[in-house]
Amino acid sequence: MRGVPASGYKGCAIFLLVTFLSSVGFGQQKWVRLIAMGGTTANQDIGYSVKPTVDGGYVLTGIGTTQAFLIKLNGSGDIVWTKTLADNANGLNVELCSDGGYIIAGYTTTDYLNQNPVLIKTNSTGDVVWSNVLTSNPYHDGFLSVAVNPDNSFTAAGYTHDGSGNYDILVAKFDAQGNLIWQRIHNLPWTGCVDRSSTIQRTQDGGYIVITHALVNYMDWDYVLLKTDASGNAQWLKYYGTTGVDSIERCFDGCVTNDQGYIMIGRKGRYTPDVFGYVIKTNSNGDTLWSRLYKIGVPDWQASYTSMSIRQTNDLGYILTSSALLMRIGANGDSIWSQSFSNYYARLYSVEPTSDGGYVIAGTGRLLPNPRDVFVAKTDSLGNTAVAEDWRPGLIGSGYQATPNPFVSFTTIPNYEKEVFTIYDASGRSMGISYGARVGEDLCPGVYFLCPKQNPGHIVRIVKVR
Repeated sequence: MRGVPASGYKGCAIFLLVTFLSSVGFGQQKWVRLIAMGGTTANQDIGYSVKPTVDGGYVLTGIGTTQAFLIKLNGSGDIVWTKTLADNANGLNVELCSDGGYIIAGYTTTDYLNQNPVLIKTNSTGDVVWSNVLTSNPYHDGFLSVAVNPDNSFTAAGYTHDGSGNYDILVAKFDAQGNLIWQRIHNLPWTGCVDRSSTIQRTQDGGYIVITHALVNYMDWDYVLLKTDASGNAQWLKYYGTTGVDSIERCFDGCVTNDQGYIMIGRKGRYTPDVFGYVIKTNSNGDTLWSRLYKIGVPDWQASYTSMSIRQTNDLGYILTSSALLMRIGANGDSIWSQSFSNYYARLYSVEPTSDGGYVIAGTGRLLPNPRDVFVAKTDSLGNTAVAEDWRPGLIGSGYQATPNPFVSFTTIPNYEKEVFTIYDASGRSMGISYGARVGEDLCPGVYFLCPKQNPGHIVRIVKVR
């Protein structure tokens, strides 16, 4: 295996944690990638937004240490290029442009109390064409999402601080060259739309829907839908949730649905291990059609990491992420299946359907003992993936090693003789399980990979000869 050279990323060695099972099943690519962008335990690498591209690959943005990045992958999950977009910045949403380039929404920061919204336009190879940082407000502002308009202009949404402790919704429109056309501030009762939790999409009438959450009273958070006209003026603003102290319903993502209504996902719950994923479906007027709770069991101290995303599927159902879960639900919210990526300690911030009927997901994950890296996975239609091998020196050798290797009759995993391992061949097919004491007795000569069932992030490559 080989590392991927850095391209456009300043002063940081980039390692690709390559999958050993990058497989195709029923015409669907399946792979997992962990990409180190320079983050440490204190500064994590996070992929906040991923999109399929027209060439069958993928593009994602996020943050590595303190730099906003853009990464292009091919259909097999291999890095095509990586680019640094801005220092002291965070990329939170990427969208495709008609010229083959990309538009990224996020914020720049000089300190915790001084953040500025930024919109960055790149060409098809990730080089920055222009960027616009709004600096009129000296407080804590940022863009969290951007919509591409038919005339190649852009409308971004996020948050703005009013100087007295409250956050309001910020919506701004830019022309194709990045010049500000207008901006609107929509007041909220107390505060809201922070924590990467604002989504903007175009609506059929040429206006916009902003999906976020707000603190409507002391310790009382609700989902929020803001409908605007094409000029960003509010047409209606609605809240969704229960009332009372510790009534916590915080929306993290949403989208326009096929029936021109809206679907929102977030979390419900506080001060209890019983945190729920909370999905609300509305019609085009914002009236609730149904809502569902899905138990995710994240304790409150992890609640700020309850990363979530939702998109509609071709059969009018939905695919969603909720913390480390990938979940498929029907058109009425009934659960169909779920897959957990907790073995990667994953937090999944973005999901998109792919043209082959599968899904691409992005966020942050890790293979112990390494710090968090950018996590990207391509699944089949049931959420299945391959298993990632950590290519970094030391991890595989830190515990699981096969002796002898290569071997003739069998090999042993010292200190793990009683542990159970799943055996895969080079195509990704499971060959069964074996204890670490005697591995490979029934195998034909060839290359195989062992995955410990108790620690699936660690992979051992073995070779049987003769």
